[in-house]
Amino acid sequence: MTTNITCFEDLVDRLKSENAEARILIVGPTGTGKSTLGRLLGEQFGSVYRSLDELHWDPGWESKLEDEFFANIDAILENDCWILDGNYTEAQPRIRPHATTIIWLNYPFLTNFRQLFRRTMQRAWTGDELYNGCYESFRQSFCSRESILLWLCTSFRRNRVRYRELFNDPEMQSSKLLIELNNPAQARSRES
Repeated sequence: MTTNITCFEDLVDRLKSENAEARILIVGPTGTGKSTLGRLLGEQFGSVYRSLDELHWDPGWESKLEDEFFANIDAILENDCWILDGNYTEAQPRIRPHATTIIWLNYPFLTNFRQLFRRTMQRAWTGDELYNGCYESFRQSFCSRESILLWLCTSFRRNRVRYRELFNDPEMQSSKLLIELNNPAQARSRES
């Protein structure tokens, strides 16, 4: 695991020194900035970048059929270089064997919650499309069982345990570059 990364540029330098063909999976709780980091790395490496959310959701937050979701993932995995982000349990066994690197955004809960709250408020206010005809609304975000904030509260601990086990697995440590970021500053540019 990597602890000497202080900013995005350090992360890029580390990835370039380790991977001729970057096949990167970014994991972590909702709202940590997985997609932002994925887009930035995709631009930096000229790699295909996709969020698993984008591959999973149809308009109106309707889930794709599992076969279609897996076909979308398989199409990305056919590339020499790619970056995927997301935590879909059913997709992990399909993706991990192909990944050269796993980046875990493991921020404290309150840091994560603040980021997600700000992002959710902004998206609900502006009405910007996330992808595939999916939008966040105030009602959905704050008054619904499908609330992304509620999802963070119910999944945070479970995901942290799952990724800690993964990062402590000797087989994973010997076969993948595992990078754990514990502060959002580690994923931001030095100039930010």
